[in-house]
Parts: sequence; structure tokens; C-alpha cells
Amino acid sequence: MNTISLENIILNFKEWLNLFFEIFENLILQWKLYEIEKSLMAFLKEYILWPIYELIFSSFWKVENKLKEVAEKKWYNQTKKQEVIVPIPTGKKLKVKSLYAYQNNDNKKKWKHLTLDYFWIINKKTPLTIKEFSSTWIYSMSFKVAENILKERWIETNSNQIMKSTYSLSELAIEKRWEISFENWESFEWEEIILWSDWWRIRTRKNKRWRKTKKWMHTYEWDWREPKNFVIWKLWNDWKVEWKPIYDWVIWTGDEMWEILEKYLKYWKIDKVKKIYVVCDGAHRQWNKIKEILDNLWVDRNKIQRILDYYHWSEHIYDFVNSLWLWKKEKKKNTRKLKKLLWNWKINELLEEMESYCKWKNKEELEKKIWYFVRNKERIIDYWANKKNKLPCWSWIIESMIRRVVNLRMKWNSIFWKCPNANLMLYMRSQILSWRYNVVFENTLETLKTSCG
Repeated sequence: MNTISLENIILNFKEWLNLFFEIFENLILQWKLYEIEKSLMAFLKEYILWPIYELIFSSFWKVENKLKEVAEKKWYNQTKKQEVIVPIPTGKKLKVKSLYAYQNNDNKKKWKHLTLDYFWIINKKTPLTIKEFSSTWIYSMSFKVAENILKERWIETNSNQIMKSTYSLSELAIEKRWEISFENWESFEWEEIILWSDWWRIRTRKNKRWRKTKKWMHTYEWDWREPKNFVIWKLWNDWKVEWKPIYDWVIWTGDEMWEILEKYLKYWKIDKVKKIYVVCDGAHRQWNKIKEILDNLWVDRNKIQRILDYYHWSEHIYDFVNSLWLWKKEKKKNTRKLKKLLWNWKINELLEEMESYCKWKNKEELEKKIWYFVRNKERIIDYWANKKNKLPCWSWIIESMIRRVVNLRMKWNSIFWKCPNANLMLYMRSQILSWRYNVVFENTLETLKTSCG
């Protein structure tokens, strides 16, 4: 009696493959490889993937008893089966029998597809479909471009489905953003952390009330908004920066951003870090809020080093020298001299040099500019030593993030964003560009499953 083994299967498969190439050798030589690939993908899409998904969906009934127990624990009053149409990644639509549950609390009806949530089906889309939709939209210029790219990948869809799916995923992820952005093995304990903070500008739009065009379309007002952002980066023992930073944005009020930052730091036990470097520009509100957050989290002040961006200082030096009544060559010479004193941490000599120019009629204006240096004196560090030790001297990381997250995607000609959509886009794009999108996606799906027991 013949026994079936993996080796026999591989040998039989090789024989069949050789026979296939012998029969179609002439055909392959005539065709182009691209046409062969297209035919192969069409075959897989039509005859292989569809039956496999049909088999998977038909086995969902096996968890019904477990989901009914969950429904009783969570005070769902009624449960019933309901047919739901779920498109698979190829675009073909299949029917799924899902356990549908109702919950009545304070005259507010809540409903939930327990089966879909248990199997990570968001907005009636499979996990792979949702991931393809959201990542393609974030990288591309518009929903229409994302639709065309997906069709090139043999995924049939439309702009409306892409929009609903990506927004559903983003809303789920944002709810617990400080918990789902990390992998299980990551920790801040006894590590050296760098914290940057800044904000930027994008154009937003708001529909005007009762104002519509002849084509019955809304007119809108536009305004500039300032999204607030922060970056958390970890240093390794050899002074190399970890390649996976933590980016996050908020387009609403600054207070909301500080609340989210505090939740991040609290969740990952920032009080147990070895050292924390805080790098910002000269805005006092930022320094005061970060100081308040770190005090609330019981971080030892001896572990904190506050660094004001070197290039921010340089801007103020240029501004000070341009206010002097000197020739152009003398201004350049004085600028280089003052920057050198700043770079080498000679603060007293820098201030004395600047005060020596306060003899002209614009004395009051110059004194105001010197006062900025006096006020931020404690945040001037030995920039040369920091650079030598590969420690932060300026905010190049956050400036790079602003360029990649905002400027290359959200600030184009005639682009206006609605605030809720801009908030979701900023968050999801920052996760992709910090190489944390896969972690965020998988952890978001896990939260769905835990909500179903």
C-alpha cells in the first residue's frame, strides 16, 4: 500500500510542473511574461481565492456559542443571525452569517456584529482588505488615485469604500493610541529618551451655512490651523538612535496634545528612565507644559536636560545683528563671532559682546533681543560636546517629520482639509512613516477581539 508523505507530494508536483512546461513551452516563448502573469492572477482570483474564503466564512458558526455567552455578560438583550455581504481582497462579494446583538441602555439602542468583530472584520471588510485600502490611501494623493492603484493590484473597489474603511480603522486606532503604538518587548525603563515638540500649519475648510452654488454644492470658509506634534526617540547604549521613533499629531487644541503626551509617558513609565533630553524652540508654553507633565509623573529633575534648538538661537543672533547699524561685511563677521561663542558654550562672553553694541539710538530694541538670551540662559548647553557624543543639539528629527508627514502629502495647491479628517490622516501617516503601522494595525485588531471576549 502506498503511503502519502511530503516528499512524495513534492516529487509528484515537480513531475507535474515539468510536464506543464513541456506542453506550454511553445506558448510561453510566444507570449510575453506580463500576459502570463495577468492570466495567472486572474485564474487565482477567480478559481482559487474565492473557494478558500467561502470555506473560511462557512466555519464562522463554530464560535457562536462563545459569542452568545459574551453577549449575556455584556447585557445585550437580543441576539439574532443576520446575513452580511463582505467583499474579499479580490473584490468578489460573499455572504457571511453574523451574530447580531442589541443593547438598550437609557433609551439608546446599541448594536454590534459580534462575529465580525471577533474575526477582525472592520466596516464589513476583511483585515487584509482594510490594510491594503488604508496604506494605499495614506501613500497616494487622493482616494481616486488609491482606487486606481488598487485596481492595478486586481482589487476591485471604489473611492467611497476606501474612505469609509480607512476612517473606521483610524477612529478605532486613535481611541487608545498610547497603548497600541508599541510592541510587547519595548520599554523605556533604564533607557535614555529624547523628546521633541513643535507645531506646523495646514489649511482647513468649513462649510458655510445655507450657502450653495447653482450646482447645489456647499461653499466653504478656509483657515490655517496649527497641528501640534511630538516625537519620542530612544537612544541605545552605543549612542545610536533607535530606528523606530514614536510620532503623534493633534490638530485640535494644544491642551489635548499635552494630555495625550502625558498618557504616552505615563503608560510607558517615564519615571524609570535613565535620562531624558527635552528639545524645543523658545516658546515658553511648551517648556512650562513639559515641566508640568514630568513633575506630575514624578520624574527626577536631575534626569532631565533641557536643550533649546541651536538653529533657533542662530535665528535670534541673525535678527540681533541685522538690527545693528553696520556694513554688510561687518554684520557677517559679527554673526560668525557670536555663533562661535554660542557653539562653544561661552555664555557670559556672548552676552557681554552683545551688550557692547547697545550704544546706538535703537538701544531699547537691542536690549529686548538680548533679554531673550538672558531669559533662556539655562537652556544653552555645550553644543559642541553634545555633537561629539552624538547627543541632540537641534530639532532636525521633528523638522524632518513635519516635511514628510505634512508638506509632502497635506500641503498642496488647492488642498483644504476638514479638521476631523486631517486629524485621522496626520495620525495614520505618522505611524506609517515611523515604521509602526503594522504594530498599530495588529494591536487595533486585538482590541476588537478582546471587546468580544
